[in-house]
Amino acid sequence: ARAVWECVSLTADGLLWFGAAPLRLIAQAGWTVSPDLLTPTNSLVASGLLCDIAIIVALKFAFKRQRPPFHKHDARFVGVDVHSFPSGHATRCWCLVALL
Repeated sequence: ARAVWECVSLTADGLLWFGAAPLRLIAQAGWTVSPDLLTPTNSLVASGLLCDIAIIVALKFAFKRQRPPFHKHDARFVGVDVHSFPSGHATRCWCLVALL
């Protein structure tokens, strides 16, 4: 059960979305062979996720709240930054809920 929750957690990880959002925008721009990807929904999702990432980065550097010390030596919790607030997982989930 723990492995399942860790996999679910990784789907909202910032590293995944740093790659996924630009790929969706490239697909939206028409650099793909599939016309099914050229929809307003794809543009909205990609733009929303990029805005979410930009806002999170700005807020994390504004608040600068350190991560809990017990996560420092656990490789499963290594993040791209040292700040824990606001949670990128939580904001990304709410961003997707709002887009739905």
